[in-house]
Amino acid sequence: PTGVDDAAVSEVSLGNFPNPFRPTTSVKYSIPNTADVELSIYDVSGRLVRALVSNPSHAAGRYSVPWDGRDNAGRPVAAGVYFARLTVDNDSSASKMVKLK
Repeated sequence: PTGVDDAAVSEVSLGNFPNPFRPTTSVKYSIPNTADVELSIYDVSGRLVRALVSNPSHAAGRYSVPWDGRDNAGRPVAAGVYFARLTVDNDSSASKMVKLK
């Protein structure tokens, strides 16, 4: 991940831009404290599509991670609805994203 901004973060946030997207999007998140962080993409059935970040002791800050619309095996995923799930320590949040043809 790439640190986007060093300004203090007061809460966990998650989103992506652009949304809807074709063929890539940037998944943006922020965390207020150093924490164990996982960021993954899931399909509407709840199946893991792509693991983007798995980082114990992830520093606080704002981050942006590109997702190229491919699964863990490098295959392009179909157009449709996907969910980014950010897990920070034991709490998680999700954000809906739409991939266009």
